[in-house]
Amino acid sequence: MMRMGVKTMRKYLRIYGILLRYSVIQSTTYRANFFLELFIEFGYQIGLVVFFYALFGHITQIAGWTYYEVLFLAGINIVYGGLLWGMAFVFGFTRLPEDIKNGNVDIALLKPLNPLFNLTLSKPYFTSLSSTLIGLGIMSYSVLKIGKGIRIQDMFFGAIIFCSGMVIAYSIAVIFSSASFRFL
Repeated sequence: MMRMGVKTMRKYLRIYGILLRYSVIQSTTYRANFFLELFIEFGYQIGLVVFFYALFGHITQIAGWTYYEVLFLAGINIVYGGLLWGMAFVFGFTRLPEDIKNGNVDIALLKPLNPLFNLTLSKPYFTSLSSTLIGLGIMSYSVLKIGKGIRIQDMFFGAIIFCSGMVIAYSIAVIFSSASFRFL
């Protein structure tokens, strides 16, 4: 039973990798549009960092949190938002009510993929996923500036909490999006 689950997970990760490559090709077809999207996405992240820099330019702490500790949390937020919006929300959940109205769900049910995977995760938004690199960079920079090392078990438990949060947010989005079946 466990082997079957691992095999299925590998299959969907491989399919998602193919879909991600296709999304990169599709996004870069119109280069000016792609670079404009990247500029806007990176601009949001830089704006957040500049906001905290300006805020902490006049004070040293907020409720005991230093600039680099807050910046680390902002990096986590950027990574979380970039992954969640890039994987499912931009083209998945926002498109789902329209797919239900137009009858595209019937086509998704006939394909040899999990319909939920097919409807919500089949078109990743590469530009938003790329902003996770900025978030990881901000987190790394903050850890270096804080001067405290992160233990392996802290990273492990943090990854578990992070993934659990992603699953919970995805599940809540599925619940709200599936209300379209009833109300459309």
